[in-house]
Amino acid sequence: MTSVKTREVLTYLEVAGSAGLQAGELRKCFDMTGAANPSATINLVLLRARAKWLVRRSDSTEKSIHYRGQPVYRWYITPRGRRWLARYDANELARKQRKLRAEEHVRARQNAREAFERRQKQLLATVVDPSKMTLQERNRKIVELRREGLPLRVVGEVFGITYERVRQIEKEAL
Repeated sequence: MTSVKTREVLTYLEVAGSAGLQAGELRKCFDMTGAANPSATINLVLLRARAKWLVRRSDSTEKSIHYRGQPVYRWYITPRGRRWLARYDANELARKQRKLRAEEHVRARQNAREAFERRQKQLLATVVDPSKMTLQERNRKIVELRREGLPLRVVGEVFGITYERVRQIEKEAL
């Protein structure tokens, strides 16, 4: 079941043009399965849009083929409704573009961070061989690397210890 939104209703009314649509005709445009009262849902959207002067209804009623011949109004989009729809679509496009730019920025930062960490690990692998070091040499090298600005996690991965242990070794050295 989809929820009926003002934008969708206005879009259908804009397509209908000067012929307008009855609420029953609008209801058939949406998947209303599971809705407690589909007609009330459409009417509620139309009345809210009318309160904002986005739609207007005909002055006279006509018999509806959708509501067992009950008298109903025909609904039309107003010029204000057309402007609202155009502005909404423009805002939606701008919002999507901003979201895409933000996602690209985040991906670029993640890729740069990963590349930086890979380079650090490669450099450390050539400089440091933890298996051939004594405990004191290892601790001294850990403190040196931390002073050079390497993150706790990277130093810990090189030496096979947790970042918390790196922090403790660094604290003991100071």
